[in-house]
Amino acid sequence: MIKFVKVRRLKLNGDKMVRAIENALTGAAHAAKIDFDVTTQTWKSKPQFTIQTFPGRRIVSTDNLIYKFVNDGTPPHEINPVRAPFLIFQGNYQAKTTPRVIASNKGGASGPIIMTTHVEHPGTEARDFAETIKDKWDRELPEIMQRAIDAEMQ
Repeated sequence: MIKFVKVRRLKLNGDKMVRAIENALTGAAHAAKIDFDVTTQTWKSKPQFTIQTFPGRRIVSTDNLIYKFVNDGTPPHEINPVRAPFLIFQGNYQAKTTPRVIASNKGGASGPIIMTTHVEHPGTEARDFAETIKDKWDRELPEIMQRAIDAEMQ
């Protein structure tokens, strides 16, 4: 048996639809920027994150080298004094961040003062903030975009 269904005619305004999608992208980019800011909220020196806008796409980024080292991790490496005869630092350290977690907690140096001429740094495990935030917004963006489109079609 064949059943005929009458579909109501959609009134689409291309300019309004594009504007709704662009606004949804901008809103999501600002929310993603907040996620990046959260990863450094307890840092003394906070990186600046910027949003670049292109048609149909937004890029949240920073050129902060320390953030790159924390996000990407570092291999084991030697540290030697450059402008002084000794390295001087506190002996204990608690990381402020955790791999693949969008947060920043209390942490930092503590304990006795160490004075040495050489350190074998074990390296830093990558925090993968950028990938974690991308994964989060890859999951959330389709629903945000659908709501923007649905609102425009009413």
